Amino acid sequence: MEQIDGENSAASDQHMQNEAKAAASTNQTSPTQASAVQEQPLTKMVNSAANVVMNSLATLRMKLDESEQELTRITTGAQQENIKNIWSELKNDQELVTSAVITLLSIAKVIDIEKKMSFTAAQIEEFKKKFSEKK
Repeated sequence: MEQIDGENSAASDQHMQNEAKAAASTNQTSPTQASAVQEQPLTKMVNSAANVVMNSLATLRMKLDESEQELTRITTGAQQENIKNIWSELKNDQELVTSAVITLLSIAKVIDIEKKMSFTAAQIEEFKKKFSEKK
């Protein structure tokens, strides 16, 4: 799923770059296209940071699982039960942080989509003018 999101993001970024290049070659860059080009590095930074955090969380989970197995192997009774309880809490915390990162990425995507779909006042007026001419 993360790989698909990354590929979609990369394709979207490439599409925005191509549109900006095409508009720049005709010297007719629209405000929306210029804004998209300026925001693109921020989107890449957010995605890059999220990937680092998600990879770190996955590594943390692996280490938690490994250390829990090792500690339960060398302990017995009440100590073993305490370790299982502590590790269970740590794993829950790790899952909570992972969910929070996924939620933040989803919010960032929604904001990005809303920005792409928003219109400037000038664009709205131009649309109204064209629409009223067709009546």
